Amino acid sequence: MNWLYQAIGLQQVKIFTRSRGNNLYVLCEGRVCPSQPIVMLRLVRALAKTKVQCLMPEGQPQVYQVVLYGRSLGQPRPQWAEVIDLNQIDRHLEKLQRRAATSGSGEPGAEKPSDSRRLGGPDGAIVLANIALAKQGKSEAIARYLSEALSTLGVSVKASVRSVVRAEADPMPLLNRLWVVCESIYSPDPSLVAAAIPQKLRDLELTGFRDAIVLGQVRGESKPDWSLRVDLTPPDEMLREWARWGDVEALTRLLNRTLAEQTVQVSATLKQTTLHITCQPGEWEPQKHRVMEAIAPLLETIAPQGIHAVTVYGGAVATDRGEAETNRVWVNSIRSVAPLATSQPAWVEWLDLPAKVHSALADSTETLAKQGDLPAITYLLTRLLNLDLDRQLATGGTQIQVRRKQDLLHIMADATLCPSQGTVGTRSPSCSSLWQLRR
Repeated sequence: MNWLYQAIGLQQVKIFTRSRGNNLYVLCEGRVCPSQPIVMLRLVRALAKTKVQCLMPEGQPQVYQVVLYGRSLGQPRPQWAEVIDLNQIDRHLEKLQRRAATSGSGEPGAEKPSDSRRLGGPDGAIVLANIALAKQGKSEAIARYLSEALSTLGVSVKASVRSVVRAEADPMPLLNRLWVVCESIYSPDPSLVAAAIPQKLRDLELTGFRDAIVLGQVRGESKPDWSLRVDLTPPDEMLREWARWGDVEALTRLLNRTLAEQTVQVSATLKQTTLHITCQPGEWEPQKHRVMEAIAPLLETIAPQGIHAVTVYGGAVATDRGEAETNRVWVNSIRSVAPLATSQPAWVEWLDLPAKVHSALADSTETLAKQGDLPAITYLLTRLLNLDLDRQLATGGTQIQVRRKQDLLHIMADATLCPSQGTVGTRSPSCSSLWQLRR
């Protein structure tokens, strides 16, 4: 590419380029390794005045990053590397000009690159700026963000946002759907893409998005080879939905998040219709009024199904041998209701929940499922197929949809990769659970 020779302007330096995914790779090679500061500054100055896409062959994917290398003739590996984000070119230029001014010359030719710059990699502030834009739901920023993981596979990424059309009677708010097209000269393996995209998308914690549809397509073809769906429900919203059904693990995580500022860790166990919450003693004893002020509004807002009351135990640290023996006796007596208790409580507090006074919340989720309640059945099956809550929150897990037509129950299991029949089929644990729900 002639414009690169003109931009860099170094004699006796050969330039090689290659496009892969959304990255343009540029190798500068000379008898003596080209100066990293000089090449970098000159190229960034040129890129600030040039639209790279206009210089690329027709039909090439959008270029998001230029990866610049330098090496001496005969060397098998580059001696330095830099990553230039084209949407942050002004930041790159400002940083390089400031460095050049510090060196006292128009170009920082005498400056030696630091170890981190020798290794290459995008600037931390620039990476954070890109992620911040992606978290705002900007489609081009999301494409750049995903491209970081997929360009090494030769896969380019394009993204767009469309509103999901809902029926007039649907009470749910209007949500957006993210469309992601993964394009390459061959058909990308969906398992490779599925290993990279779902968690990266969910890490953004996008608000106002229902899901993402990921399409794999061969460059030049009109139709995609495959598609994936990624649930974009934020992790906190997922936890709240499960907690509403009385899920103890989800409730525990929400409580720990709420009490994080107080450095209080809680454990919980459900006995019949009472949730027993133990505040684990750390360096300081949990303060009763602060703990209750934090968790009472949360539990009352969630109103967990089938949980009528909460008993909260504020732990205390033993200070002498006699107190330790008292703690041991107390712990043995309380473990029947709070198995994770480790010390005698400094205080105990009781709290009634909405399920105690509202009949619609009184029955447990299992009871509702046995009565044929479809949302309750959906939750129980979803939970059974997503025993690893961390994985569920990271990837979206396996989603369940349940519909009833006359005397037949239709169940669809949906995940980024098609769930195996052994996991959800007639011989699976989920099917066994359905039989247990029969009246």
